[in-house]
Amino acid sequence: MFLKGRVCIYKPNPVNHGTIDILEHKILKPLVDLGYVAFVKGGARVGSTLVQDEHIDEIVITGSALTLDKIQWGATLQEQTENKQANTPIIQTPICSELGAVNSWVIVPGSQWNRKNVDKHASALAFAKLANNGHICASPQVVVLPKDWVYRDEFIDRLRFWLAQHPGSAPFYPGSDKSHAYFQGQENAEIIEGTSPDNFPNQQRPILIRNVSIDNQDLLSREAWCPVLMELPIEYERSEEDPMGYLEYAVRRVETKSYGSLGL
Repeated sequence: MFLKGRVCIYKPNPVNHGTIDILEHKILKPLVDLGYVAFVKGGARVGSTLVQDEHIDEIVITGSALTLDKIQWGATLQEQTENKQANTPIIQTPICSELGAVNSWVIVPGSQWNRKNVDKHASALAFAKLANNGHICASPQVVVLPKDWVYRDEFIDRLRFWLAQHPGSAPFYPGSDKSHAYFQGQENAEIIEGTSPDNFPNQQRPILIRNVSIDNQDLLSREAWCPVLMELPIEYERSEEDPMGYLEYAVRRVETKSYGSLGL
């Protein structure tokens, strides 16, 4: 609307229907009154009707790759496979998609590090992970750092500390309990107990998994969508003396081995 000067129809995930009232009647009310933006509620049937409407000039979505495949290639897996092989999408409308992924948080070594800013950055990472219980497409999931980094263990210790301090958030997304249970069952999975009792029913305590291999595709291809962080140590000689070389190498490794776009 603001970037391209277009009117918009906004349909949230049914889980977020509660946000419509404040958006429609308060935050964006002047634009609603002028007819620049409209809000609708509904599930998959409403969404399907919208994306197939001939009056729609562009589709902008957030969500999972599964949602995008259904919109672009078909409702069933067989239909999607056939249309992908034939390069025959079911709609021709341009699509801009921001999809969830296994996002990386890359730590670059160097002389700038000390115990104070190790603690500061560990705190920032813990907050970024636990915001909205990890129900955010851009939520970090993989902590990438040099295997021989002098502050490696201290950073993880401080990260563990700050994860324990967080009071937690309500786990409101359907299916996040199954994802949380999957990661809890992984080797080296550590449940971070809080410093106070849980504040929400079925609260999902943070999970920290250390020493994940760059070749572990089971973990590096699975979006958590809940409070999970995995440590991915990168082997690179002289990372302290050559931090930019390490960064370039780490980015290449993560971009080819981890699912989705790289988050720095």
